[in-house]
Amino acid sequence: MAPPLPADVFELQGERFFQLVQQKCGNTMVQNMRYLEVNSADCFLGIQDVFAFFHHDSSDLVAIEKKVGITLNDGGCKVIAGLSIQANNFIQSLKTFQQHENLQTSKNFIISAALLDRYPIIRRILRFFMHDLSEANDFCFHFKRTVIETIIMNHDRTKCHYDYSSSIRLLPSLTVTVTVIQALIDASTNYFQEGEFRYNVMSDYISSKKLKFVYAAEDCTSVISKITYNTRSNNFTGFVPPLKGGLPQINTFSTESFAELQHWFSTVSMSHLLNAHMIQPATSTSDSCAPFLLSAYGTDNCFTAQDIVLRWVNIVNECTKNGAKLVGFATDCDSRYLRSIRLLMGFFSNMPKQQFHQHENAFHVDIPQDSVHICTKLWNRILSSTTTILIGDQAVTVDHLLQLIKSSSKASHNLVKSDVIPKDRQNYQSCEKISSEAAFNALSSVPNSRATQIYLQIIRNIRLAFISTETKYIDRIYYAWLNVFIVRFWYTWFTKTTKNELDSILN
Repeated sequence: MAPPLPADVFELQGERFFQLVQQKCGNTMVQNMRYLEVNSADCFLGIQDVFAFFHHDSSDLVAIEKKVGITLNDGGCKVIAGLSIQANNFIQSLKTFQQHENLQTSKNFIISAALLDRYPIIRRILRFFMHDLSEANDFCFHFKRTVIETIIMNHDRTKCHYDYSSSIRLLPSLTVTVTVIQALIDASTNYFQEGEFRYNVMSDYISSKKLKFVYAAEDCTSVISKITYNTRSNNFTGFVPPLKGGLPQINTFSTESFAELQHWFSTVSMSHLLNAHMIQPATSTSDSCAPFLLSAYGTDNCFTAQDIVLRWVNIVNECTKNGAKLVGFATDCDSRYLRSIRLLMGFFSNMPKQQFHQHENAFHVDIPQDSVHICTKLWNRILSSTTTILIGDQAVTVDHLLQLIKSSSKASHNLVKSDVIPKDRQNYQSCEKISSEAAFNALSSVPNSRATQIYLQIIRNIRLAFISTETKYIDRIYYAWLNVFIVRFWYTWFTKTTKNELDSILN
């Protein structure tokens, strides 16, 4: 016995309808339907004879005629009997189903009170559709009805068979797709272009926070060299943009010529660093404020101190124009940045044509480096395989800590091997553990480890003086000055020791 027709047979379209035809009539009938572009039950019932094309004499029909019929000697063609019977049975089944549906819908449909009490939303939906009859031409009612009908129709369907009307597909907020998301991102103000300094967006950001004073910071980080094409700006990114007045020139690498692109690949350097400029609003309260990314662009690290000075002056002027008072810069200790600071301060260097201290928006440049970074940098110095650190006649080495872990119980020092040799070189927690008081005291049991103890004491003093929130103010001063004297004694010993003496210690 053939399986019954599905309840939504007259809602099936396209591939879902062809699957039903294949179950009822086979693949040959599906090919016939595709050729006639019959993709639904309503369309199928609207055709009087699905094999009427056999009566036409055309070379285009030869291929399909061979599949569904038998060619006679007189040149005519006759439909295969089995295929004709299957098609007629399928048509009769559809007509019977349609008559049954019409009979059911002609009767009044009664909803039980228990069901209405369980799902009160049914009452609202019914009221809506009853009201909708009098508002058939109202756009809002038509839109709401379309959304409700779409939800109900897709309820019993799998996700891959969801179907949406054209009016629904045009609403990006209802059907979220990758294309829609990308379009929303591209249309937003967060669109970022390499080398562009977003002063207008920065102004809106600090205005929303009701702040005025800001700090600027810049630093480089390594990136994978790669050339990409930006379809929005019609520009190739990944090449090092040229600097003019210390600022990168945007949209430099835009071309319609393949030869010019090939020339760039052979002559222009590719960026292996990303230079990022951040703006940090300064607050007078305990409420923190997230930094703002002002600009970012690729570089090959080929720039001068003069480029930095000109860039900083431009940033100050633009910030002033946009209502922000830039009170300082922060960066690392690259020699070019240090020279830029000396030029701006007039500290044993000057630029005769530039009198920065007479600028109407004169500012002071500082290079604060956070204490966490100092601690991790000191610890990474020990981990370096190319560096040997001496204090007196002993070496500072992680081998002492590894020996401590191997020879002593963890309860005495609370260290594991991953703390001493971390995978993440910027892991501050490992610095805390290796410079803890327990580890410091336990290390005294390891022979010839005095130099390592002193070095870890320097890291511990930095933590207690500048990072720990539990240290009292008077103790902060103590630990800071203790480090000053330790480093001064170390430096004095180093300057008084000759190269031959250092070589003899190492040997």
